[in-house]
Amino acid sequence: MVEEITNSKSLYILAPESVENSLIPIEAYILKALENNSKIIIQAENIYQISDNLRRLTVRDDFTWLPIMIINEEILYYGYPFINSNYISHNSIIRLEGKNTIRNLIPKLNIKSHLINSQQGLNTGFGNFVGKYLRCEKCKSPPLIVRRNTRNKYFIGCTNFPNCDYTEMISREIMNFYLEKYNIKCNECHGNMEARIGKYGLFIGCKNYPECKNTKGIGNYR
Repeated sequence: MVEEITNSKSLYILAPESVENSLIPIEAYILKALENNSKIIIQAENIYQISDNLRRLTVRDDFTWLPIMIINEEILYYGYPFINSNYISHNSIIRLEGKNTIRNLIPKLNIKSHLINSQQGLNTGFGNFVGKYLRCEKCKSPPLIVRRNTRNKYFIGCTNFPNCDYTEMISREIMNFYLEKYNIKCNECHGNMEARIGKYGLFIGCKNYPECKNTKGIGNYR
């Protein structure tokens, strides 16, 4: 496990609150992976249980219940060493391997798949981009956010709603600006991604098409 962590290209770790200090046994290896340019995201129920060294890599989620680590999107450990746990008296680790296996498990385990698929680390989601770089053209001041309508379509709206009803479509130009700004890569061939208009609207595809047919919806990058 140690070499898999330190030599990883990406790490996604779930740290439930029920197990305090759960990452201490592997913290040094996580930091080593960070030095090696691994893209690391920690999802924690209580970010204040995460050490100062790792907290900047952490996103909060109230429904983080399972001790899981995903390495390179193809190896999943259930029960990484929780040696300080009050709830388990020994290390019980299950290892699963295979990209298809991991992809099938992700929606069942409350894992934020859009963070994994981006492979860029924290704060590179499209929502973060919109809030940081786009402003309301009507009331000027508040940042914009990504919303979803009753037809399950994404659009951009003002955070000052209902006082401000400004909205705009997510255009190909805006999406390509985001993809280029954050250098979003294909998670299959590591090529560049670009926005395209298809039969069902805007989608993101690999620039190496037709050699690589990887495509994503806007929701993968929220």
